[in-house]
Amino acid sequence: MIYKFMKNSKKETKKTVLLIDNDQLWIDNVKNYLELLDYRVVFLKIPEEKKFLHPVLRTRNIDVIVSEIKMPGLDGFTVAKNIREKFGSRFKILLTAKTIKDNDKFQASKAMVDSLVLKTRDRTTLKSEIERLARHSG
Repeated sequence: MIYKFMKNSKKETKKTVLLIDNDQLWIDNVKNYLELLDYRVVFLKIPEEKKFLHPVLRTRNIDVIVSEIKMPGLDGFTVAKNIREKFGSRFKILLTAKTIKDNDKFQASKAMVDSLVLKTRDRTTLKSEIERLARHSG
């Protein structure tokens, strides 16, 4: 008797998250956390690596972009607007901040941001939003 075992033909692919921030410690912490959750993580430290944003977006299969709102010489709203102008709605965009003001909500809406999340030690909301956006990406 011969038994044939077929592997599941539906291959699960890891979702890829691009982190954009000026705080290397935050990048490292979130990167490690997301990798434990089985995400592939790419990061850019702004402003030093700002010039690599478009090449990364063109050459990597990014599903969700997580960007800080307030960075030296650049803000997350400008990043989001620029991405929307160049790439349309191809990427899901989530912005983070230590505080979120009413004007931030208005600016996020204007920049066509998909989600706005407070930076806290508890990453439950960040995780939930990344999962939600990743499900609806691509």
